[in-house]
Amino acid sequence: MVRLERGTIDTKKWDACISRSSLWRNPLYGHSWYLDETAGGNWYGLVWGDYDDVAPVCINRKLIFPQVYRPPITQQLGVYGHQAPKIDQVSDLHRHLLQYRRCVYTMPGGRPLDGITSTCRSNYVLTLLAGQSAMDHISSKSQRQHIKQAVNQLSIQECDDVQTHVDFVQAALAGKYKMGSHETAIFKQVGHYLVSHRKGYIIKAMDATGMVVSSSLIATVDGYATLLLGGTSTAGRPSHARSLLIYETIKRSIASGLSHLDFEGSDILGVAQFFSSFGAVDHPYDQILHDRMPWPIRMLRPV
Repeated sequence: MVRLERGTIDTKKWDACISRSSLWRNPLYGHSWYLDETAGGNWYGLVWGDYDDVAPVCINRKLIFPQVYRPPITQQLGVYGHQAPKIDQVSDLHRHLLQYRRCVYTMPGGRPLDGITSTCRSNYVLTLLAGQSAMDHISSKSQRQHIKQAVNQLSIQECDDVQTHVDFVQAALAGKYKMGSHETAIFKQVGHYLVSHRKGYIIKAMDATGMVVSSSLIATVDGYATLLLGGTSTAGRPSHARSLLIYETIKRSIASGLSHLDFEGSDILGVAQFFSSFGAVDHPYDQILHDRMPWPIRMLRPV
């Protein structure tokens, strides 16, 4: 294993290795271009062999102390390659992370070393089966009924206006979750990159008056569709607009030959039940944490 700074990484080889990991996990978050948007380029890579396996590490600071952190919209990282990492690679990564006073890192599988606390997180993924319709994938009878109801009440349109999409989601989440300015900026950056490079799209559901009642940003990378940012207005909930957009995403993903739909979560019971009603299955991952910062600095936000 060697450490390569961002400027010395062969991004072509790096991204090819990341793409190979699609055989066993969602590779989206590990791509160099994705990390450049979410971590602002403040990351480096651990590399085994000739880019046979790689692991990204994102860093920022608390005062004078560098720390490993999880950038916004980066659900999990870890070791990437054509197969699940070997135990010695996971150990290499963990030992490297222990060099930092503070670390937050999310990754699939692997048992952390002594000194690192691990928390199991939920992530729901739907395997898309060729030859089956989108409705065949829906496991819940009531969800199928909701979708049929929504189809009769709403229309769907694709758009490329990222700013309008983010503004809509912020308004839809008002009172439930407030996106900070930094998080909002990253969502816009990622959205613009995905749409402009044809690695994703935005779809919206509209009622009979033409008013948008739900909107969703989906990444489509290396066989995976990933639900990155979506929201539904109060007016759209009775018509099950969110269900319709997920159903439309399944349809488009099957038509495009994608293999999986990643729902990105969730640890919230009601949301997990909603995702599982589409046939999605929990693929848990680990969040590892250690904090050896001086106690006054632990209270400060990263800079």
